[in-house]
Amino acid sequence: MNSKKKVGILSMFMGHYMAKPNSIVVKKGDVELTYRDIVLGAGLLSNFINKSFVNKGQYIGIYTDQDESMYFCVFGALLSGMGYIPLSPEYPDERIEYMISDSNLKVIFTKQKYVNKLRNFVDDNTLIITREQLLSDSSINICLDNITSFEDLEDSPVYMIYTSGSTGRPKGVPINNRNITNQMKWVSESLNFNEEKTILQKTPMSFDAAQWEILSVCCGTTVVLGDSDLYKNPVKIISEIKKHNVTSLQCVPTLLKALLSYNEFYSCDTLVEVYCGGEALTKKLTLEFRENMPEKSLINLYGPTECTINASHFNVDLNNLGSYPDVIPIGVPVKNTEIFIINGSGELVANNDVGEICISGMQLSSGYHNNDKATTDKFILRSCYGGSLDSLIYKTGDLGYKDNAGNINFVSRKDNQVKVRGYRIELDEVKVAIENHDWVKYAGVIVTENNRTENKELTAYVELNPREAALMDQGLSQSHHLSKDSKRQVKAQLSNPGVRSFLAGEIKIKLPGKLETLDQSKKAFGRKTYRSFKGRKLEADDLIKLVSNHHHTKKITTFDKSIDDVGYMMRMFGQFHSKDRLLPKYSYASPGALYAVQIYIELTNITGIDDGVYYYDPTNHTFILVGNSNYNSNVKIHLVGILSAISCVYKNNVVEVLEMEAGHIVGMFDNVLNEYGMHVSTLSKSTVFPNGIITTSDSLYLASFELIEGENPRYDSPVETYIQNNNSKISEMISGMYKYFNGGVEFVSEKTIRKKDVIAINQSVYSESHFGISLVVQDEDRWDSYIWLGRELQKLQLNELGLGLMSSGYSSKTGYDLPSCTRMKEILGDQNKKVGAFYVAIGGPISKEQILSQGMKEDLIHSRGPTEILKDDLKRTLPVHMIPNRISILHTIPQTPNGKVDNKQLEKMHYKEVKSDNYLSVEPETELQKKLCGLWSSILEYNNVSINDEFFESGGDSLSGVMLISEINESMGLSLPLQILFERCTIKKIEEHILTNKEVIINRVLSLNNKKGNKNIFCWPGLGGYPMGLKNLAESVDNAFYGIQSYGINSNEVPYSTIEEMAIADVQAIKEVQKTGPYYLWGYSFGAKVAFETAYQLEKGGDVVKHLGLIAPGSPKLNIPEEDAAEITSYKNTKFVTILYSVFFRKISGSDLDQCLIFVNSKDSFIGFVKNRIPEIDTGTIERIVSIVEETYDFKYTFKELEKRTIKSNISILQSIGDDYSFIDNNNGYYSTKPEIYSLTYDHYKSLSKRGAQEISEILNSSEVTKKSKRKAS
Repeated sequence: MNSKKKVGILSMFMGHYMAKPNSIVVKKGDVELTYRDIVLGAGLLSNFINKSFVNKGQYIGIYTDQDESMYFCVFGALLSGMGYIPLSPEYPDERIEYMISDSNLKVIFTKQKYVNKLRNFVDDNTLIITREQLLSDSSINICLDNITSFEDLEDSPVYMIYTSGSTGRPKGVPINNRNITNQMKWVSESLNFNEEKTILQKTPMSFDAAQWEILSVCCGTTVVLGDSDLYKNPVKIISEIKKHNVTSLQCVPTLLKALLSYNEFYSCDTLVEVYCGGEALTKKLTLEFRENMPEKSLINLYGPTECTINASHFNVDLNNLGSYPDVIPIGVPVKNTEIFIINGSGELVANNDVGEICISGMQLSSGYHNNDKATTDKFILRSCYGGSLDSLIYKTGDLGYKDNAGNINFVSRKDNQVKVRGYRIELDEVKVAIENHDWVKYAGVIVTENNRTENKELTAYVELNPREAALMDQGLSQSHHLSKDSKRQVKAQLSNPGVRSFLAGEIKIKLPGKLETLDQSKKAFGRKTYRSFKGRKLEADDLIKLVSNHHHTKKITTFDKSIDDVGYMMRMFGQFHSKDRLLPKYSYASPGALYAVQIYIELTNITGIDDGVYYYDPTNHTFILVGNSNYNSNVKIHLVGILSAISCVYKNNVVEVLEMEAGHIVGMFDNVLNEYGMHVSTLSKSTVFPNGIITTSDSLYLASFELIEGENPRYDSPVETYIQNNNSKISEMISGMYKYFNGGVEFVSEKTIRKKDVIAINQSVYSESHFGISLVVQDEDRWDSYIWLGRELQKLQLNELGLGLMSSGYSSKTGYDLPSCTRMKEILGDQNKKVGAFYVAIGGPISKEQILSQGMKEDLIHSRGPTEILKDDLKRTLPVHMIPNRISILHTIPQTPNGKVDNKQLEKMHYKEVKSDNYLSVEPETELQKKLCGLWSSILEYNNVSINDEFFESGGDSLSGVMLISEINESMGLSLPLQILFERCTIKKIEEHILTNKEVIINRVLSLNNKKGNKNIFCWPGLGGYPMGLKNLAESVDNAFYGIQSYGINSNEVPYSTIEEMAIADVQAIKEVQKTGPYYLWGYSFGAKVAFETAYQLEKGGDVVKHLGLIAPGSPKLNIPEEDAAEITSYKNTKFVTILYSVFFRKISGSDLDQCLIFVNSKDSFIGFVKNRIPEIDTGTIERIVSIVEETYDFKYTFKELEKRTIKSNISILQSIGDDYSFIDNNNGYYSTKPEIYSLTYDHYKSLSKRGAQEISEILNSSEVTKKSKRKAS
């Protein structure tokens, strides 16, 4: 073949351009491109490259979103004689950087928003071109006549795709003009792709399967571009198919499975054919396809990237599925391609014998870019196999066989490269990525089968490096220190393990001051373990102020020895609660947050309470009398630790943890007593203590102290304080360890406690921190060393300097020092100093918002163990499809005799784990459980679902999660959020949530236009409360528009009996959509009353209502005798029945109404009348709407009620023609600013027609519109 002849893909495209330049060929949302548009855009890029760059290289990188600009780059590259390399913005930075470097890219096309990010990956010789730059450069001239002068040589590059690589690096596969032209001609000729077809482009561009979707324009086919994440969203895919009349769809079987679970997919009438590839297509899935879409075609495709997308195809005969094996054949080679099956000796095998699938022909790539070894291994000479095509053959690594009909059948992968979830994955690449993590010593990755779903997934086994990833209970670490998946610690915290049980016969006394003061609440929530640091740049003086203890609370009152004062003091040691927290909050810290120390208080001569020893119950702010007082003074505190409350989570250092918590309590007493000018006495630990405080062998007496009047004359702390500058963030302070001494600091050592010295789960906090505070007691023999450490850290945590701290390690009495202590012993050992007891915290500046927060944002890191953090960290280096489903941390990973990770042992280990799983299967019992299990089973495709099955462990992912929640919400009329699967991941927990969280079950705030703008509009419908009648109004506005459905329309709801109750419930509902103001509220007809009341309730609660629009607030005037116009709810009342009729039929006259008035004499007869005329509405819905009308028909405001409801918001009143007086006419006291009043040109019902809605929208949304018939408010 003449290498200079124009034969390629560009010629195919330009042929269509020259034949029909103005034909639309690409669609993206509302954007449409013709061939001419693409040629113009491509020409701009080509001219710019040729003008700006001499050494342009072979390829141009495409780093952009999946939109129309992609086409300008693809064909701009080809016009420039270059190929293109897709660089997905979703890929990790490290992978993008490697691809750019490996391919030696000199030109990258992107968008302006990505330029700064790309600059981090390229050198100064790389040209970054933006679409915005091209469009604004007036020096680029294009002559369409000259564009047809292009080279289109068969060996010129077209694209290069990077696939998974066994060395831990992806491999570049270059595809030239000859390769892709053969593929696209086959697509055109054999798949009949032409101008009559439309394909949905939904595969991410970085995958080779996306290329034939994109390049289908070269066949004359229209391409509908989807968003980059469209392949994850079956609902959106169906919508795009219907919107754009798509005829052809390509998808992996997993996605086809998801699509078939939606009935809407069956009604994609324009869809003609579905192409499947990327993973095995099962007969089971094919049968489901035939059952639901028998008129569609199904084609199975197969082909490695190295062989240019599709190397074989199989047209599935849906009428002959019984003769097929369990996995559908991959079929016969495409044109100019040959497939061979060879054995391990390199010999051809007989039909039906399994061997390696090898491919040759015009689509075969030349090899791997810059990787001669991999090319030599995979691309071999084919002379021994005969045939007339190219001399090379590609060894796919797939095992298969040729059947007697000549079809190739796929069996499995031969080597360590696997297909999981439709993606080719090199297990070694995943292994290398895991082992590259600082914490990991060894890793092994295997493919496992989920024992419930039978789906394949990746499982990684990891051995941590103890020098880099310190764990609590190092060497003895149980599973909850490796992963927080079991939520063991949270469950322990919720169970209040340190709280004493109330025994029969004990006297319980309710203390005054149970409702905390604002100052108490602020202090308790302000003292938290801070894990993120924001704010000002710190200086050394800030740290000196922190440790100098000059920030104590001053005396503000006097202790009057009464139960009132005791109650107020003790409230600071009780639990504080917030709607934003799962766990209770304490004012003092507890290592592990287990709160295992009990407080006993011995009282004598305190007014209002008998002398005695009392246990303080922090859960309900009560005293429990446990014994008699033998104490002569007023108040003495005894602290007792509960060993089991700690040992249920930690095995080592249990006593040390209890003593440090006791110290935090003492530090909190120091703070509280300062307000009274009092102090804590010297700590004591007597062998004689009051009866009743040690109840079991599980109790450990820790310390006692008195509450003494007067300021402390001496404060002899044995604690030495050391400061270090973390991450060089403290200005004017050289990195190193400093000792605080006499109001200043002195340098100790260049060594510091390092990131790897703190517990693994805290290392990310260390990276953000600004400083470290180490507390040291040198005397190894002091009984109260750990109490003093806790006491000093508590004082530091209570600072009012805007500095937050997190404890990060401590010493051990029993030889289990944490690494931070080992490091501190090394540092001070160099100074010939001992470390008897040690406690370290890291910290930094914190914002006012952090201090005032009552939520659990700072606690989130504690919900993740090393397993979860490792999995998250992998997302920065691996694509999502390569992240293992499961990571299991082992103390020691098995190895082969030659030192390699023994994957066979890991597979056996996994099998034993599955067999020995102590999981308890429980069958569904309630009707709700059975329904949920049915939906779960159909989506995750396994039977015998247990209510204890966990969603993600059962094979669930984000795609199936969306499907499951969508099905639950649709079938049950709920609005569960997707994140519920993370919070409530079992059937049992989802059921509990549904039954106990009524406020979020039913979604009554309905989005009616799916628009976004600078504000949300909340609108109430007329009588009956069904918001669909507001649809025209919603479409006429440019902002998000929500219709508020009345409570009572959904099943199991009972209508509220007053407007006030309705409004209060609606406030809660709209705050689920928009938590704070300003609010924009509209109400139509009866809904105007509810909107008015809701505005009042919002303003009453401190929210801002920006605008209140009351649309047709009056009722339409009825042409009926006065005696029939009573305001009573009765089916004998003509007015009531007429109004009820208008709710469903939107009119108040006519022969049909006459029939209704004759026929209807009861609620049942009215329901029957409506059902007969509107059969598509179910009877239950009709009945519920009628019930709402019955309940709300006579709702009215009295003059006195209106006088009490003064609305601050701007109010607009829109009166429709023919309406009677409304509830606010002739009233003056309900507004602060006089309302604007307008007369509409339509009557009550036509005001919601398209034209009427447009008029309303113009009045309420634009201050520039001429006011119509404006009247002053009276």
